[in-house]
Amino acid sequence: MSSKLEYQRIGELLVADGFLTKGQLEKALKWQQRTRARFGEVLTELGFVREEQVAEAIARQFHHAVVDLSSEEVSPEAASLIDYEFATEHQCLALNVDDSRVLMAVSDPLDLEALDWVANKTRKKVQAVLATPTQLRRAIQAIYVRGKSKTERARKTGKRRDFDALHEMLDNQAPTQAPSRVEKGAA
Repeated sequence: MSSKLEYQRIGELLVADGFLTKGQLEKALKWQQRTRARFGEVLTELGFVREEQVAEAIARQFHHAVVDLSSEEVSPEAASLIDYEFATEHQCLALNVDDSRVLMAVSDPLDLEALDWVANKTRKKVQAVLATPTQLRRAIQAIYVRGKSKTERARKTGKRRDFDALHEMLDNQAPTQAPSRVEKGAA
């Protein structure tokens, strides 16, 4: 038995787990070459696997835990460490903070820019846990957008008109997932 950990690609892990066939893997790889999208996104857009299955595979690949943000309590102190724009751009959310570390949910454990920025800002170790992109988007909206009044958002950002229109649009949308690139007909 080797003591070395063997790196496996996401597709290989999903095939080994029985969530993806070799034929689907080949199709997804071809689609990824055409679109240049991230492989996990391609798999979910093609409907081959669910986001949760991709997150589990990435977590195994990088030896991280997976968190369910629909049942996770987010500390206000932790959430205040990063702003809405940063959280949205990097698809990350600080969940908890203590004297020595920040627990941060991410969809991409290789976004070292985000992890390093939070570590440098807080002077604490950042421990990443995986969450699906959809759960992160919903949690970010719930914490940064729906959790504040429109006037408070406008005062902090200086973009009252733009944010009011955006928030009105978000408030009027049904709570369904946005159509994927495949559904939109991207080629």
